[in-house]
Amino acid sequence: MKKVDLLNAIKSVMMGIDKSSAIGSDFILFDENWVRSYKEDISCSFPLETGIRTAVRAEELYKVLSKMEAEEIDIKMNDDGKFQVKGGKTTLKMNPLQKEQITSSLERAWAVQTDGLEWFYLPKDFQVGMELCSFSAGTGPALGPLAGVHFFENKAVSTDNYRVSIYTMLEAVTSAFTLPTKTVEGLMKLEENFEIIALSKAWAHFSNERGAIYSSRVLAGDYPSKKIVGLFEVMKFDMTADPLEFPKGLEAPLERAKILAGASGDGWDALSKVSLSYSKGVLEIRAGKEAGEIVDGVDWKKGHFEEGIELKVQPDFFKKILGITRQFRMSGVKKSLLFSSEKFSHIMVASVGK
Repeated sequence: MKKVDLLNAIKSVMMGIDKSSAIGSDFILFDENWVRSYKEDISCSFPLETGIRTAVRAEELYKVLSKMEAEEIDIKMNDDGKFQVKGGKTTLKMNPLQKEQITSSLERAWAVQTDGLEWFYLPKDFQVGMELCSFSAGTGPALGPLAGVHFFENKAVSTDNYRVSIYTMLEAVTSAFTLPTKTVEGLMKLEENFEIIALSKAWAHFSNERGAIYSSRVLAGDYPSKKIVGLFEVMKFDMTADPLEFPKGLEAPLERAKILAGASGDGWDALSKVSLSYSKGVLEIRAGKEAGEIVDGVDWKKGHFEEGIELKVQPDFFKKILGITRQFRMSGVKKSLLFSSEKFSHIMVASVGK
């Protein structure tokens, strides 16, 4: 076997390895025709034929393997039950992890099956919708199914009870499902282009031509998707009126303010936020935390909301919105803003009377 093939397999499943775990999820599974990893609600699998079924510590294996000089290696289970990697003059022997060491994690990891799945093509812009909706998705078990991004028909939707996002995809998904917010964030960091999906009882599996499979546990519970879509009618945004528009030149002040954007608590409170308000022809950008505070401004002569309205935004996501559209509409009671384009709509709550 080529060393690079094994390194590539291990690297491909790193998302499912918990490097901070002393004993728990820091392991690689060799499952005959697969290399797998497992962490909480994510399982990663990469096709590699070894004929071996065992589990060994991941970080040590990867570090030693990456420093071995030989390009060709042999791997096998020794007569004494150890996992052996031999290349050139170097022989590495890893002690297999026993079930009594990590019983629950190991048993759950072995239980994830990727053979015999029925695969379907994903909408071509599935990941665009997933990313845009991830910023509005709730976090924490208290929110139940709202702690994730929900996909149904040709829609991706999310809400944390403060913000609502809806993205209309080019095609529909085969069945409705909800991905946990934390898993969505991890999938985006992979920078993989997912092409196909398979759904099993408790998992959504994603793959592409490389052959790696990323399996996310789906959230249980009924997602109120129809109710969320209906909000855009209930809140009575006047779509016939001329839209308001945020001024150009806002991105640089947002970047500066982000450095001092404070956060505390859980859910919405845990997000770093920047405050936006209007006063006398200027859009004020404010942020502060223990280290200090910053006040910035951008000229806003027309298309602005009234004085006395404060908008708290997560700076990175707000910049993404501005990249889609700078125009917005206020609700009838001026407590919410609607940003909308052909495929993406987003509602955020404003504060009136600071």
